[in-house]
Amino acid sequence: MFFQICEAQCSQIGKLATGYYNLPREVLQSQDYTTEWFYVDADTTQYCCDIKNVEVFTNPILKNLKTQIINRSNESFYNQLEFEHLIVYYYESKSIRNFNDIKFKLNQVGSINFKVSYRFKDPNNAVYRFELGTDSMGNIISEQMFPDLEKNPNALNIIEPCKAIEIVESDKRFEGKTIKSIKLLFDQIENSFYWKVEEDGEKQIDKKNVKFENWDEFISLNFLISSSGQILKVTEEKHRIVYCGL
Repeated sequence: MFFQICEAQCSQIGKLATGYYNLPREVLQSQDYTTEWFYVDADTTQYCCDIKNVEVFTNPILKNLKTQIINRSNESFYNQLEFEHLIVYYYESKSIRNFNDIKFKLNQVGSINFKVSYRFKDPNNAVYRFELGTDSMGNIISEQMFPDLEKNPNALNIIEPCKAIEIVESDKRFEGKTIKSIKLLFDQIENSFYWKVEEDGEKQIDKKNVKFENWDEFISLNFLISSSGQILKVTEEKHRIVYCGL
């Protein structure tokens, strides 16, 4: 089993939010060219087209990605992934004037890159989304923000979110504070998942004395909890908020 399952959900489990890794834009888009893109997902029409309409191009990409993901993790991990969407980046081509035509003639538009998004959901209903960038053949050219299980066979052995919350709430630095969210994230350097527990710092503001249209500032704490239950780091995050009134 990949994860331990909560025997009894804790009171704060409702704060479980989606963790994500967004691919930096510069990985796939060059500043030297005008880059166009279009978006297709697994089963619905988005922006332009259903993935079935361009599957002659997308199927080899997804097949190649499947092989690379399995080689890095394993087939069981891959089977827990849900394909969300694929974005095709291509450089503006004068050879095709009709924008809609480009979508079905990718072999005529020159250099192409793909961004593919996957969704991972663990037995505790924690969701982690990550994106991979590939070249025109589907070879990964971005950081791989999912576990290399050969190097770390225990990468998927993660404490339950309720336990991570318990660790944070028992820490003196969190005394008198409330939780805003808890997210499952991945650390590429450590090759391991971890929990990020965020304080609801807005609770510090006295709403009775708020001056509308004025900026209020507050600092919230972020606790990073390792897969084994150790506090890796506690960071401070500054926020500014304005309340608008009639």
